[in-house]
Amino acid sequence: AHPPLYYLIMKLTSLFGGESLFAYRLVTAFATGLNLLWLGATVVRKRWGIRVSVIYILLFGLSFSTLEKSTLVRMYSWGCLFVTAAALFLFAYYEKRKRPDYILAIVFTLAAMYTHYYGVMAVFTAWCIFLVHEFIWNRKELAKVFMSTGEFFWNSGIFLWKAKTIQEEMEKHLPEV
Repeated sequence: AHPPLYYLIMKLTSLFGGESLFAYRLVTAFATGLNLLWLGATVVRKRWGIRVSVIYILLFGLSFSTLEKSTLVRMYSWGCLFVTAAALFLFAYYEKRKRPDYILAIVFTLAAMYTHYYGVMAVFTAWCIFLVHEFIWNRKELAKVFMSTGEFFWNSGIFLWKAKTIQEEMEKHLPEV
């Protein structure tokens, strides 16, 4: 069985466009168009400028894989759109710490995961890079978040629970100990 989001997209296509090969191919090509025009011409352009946007559009849009996959009735173009959007919004969140970017990163991550199995691996890699970077380079910010809960001590870069917290949790969940 394949991930369900692609089948949902195809089902909606058959409801609104009929069960024609042209309609299915159009929906598949639409994802490539979104990647080029929405991500490339707006998201990438706003972050890195027009030159990088044009390079993105040309390299992505004219690659053999994009040209081939965008006409097949397959999930590759949607998976590519969702993975790219997840990575771009995760990067935007990393830079600006704006909640909408984080929410969009999560939404597109879930969409990628429910579109193709390769999408799972790709977004997993993006999130791992993000988390490793957070733990290595942003320890002080992370410490502030942990310390604000009142449940942790900060010592030499290692988070330790308070003994009282451990005791309370053990009494709650392991009363026999």
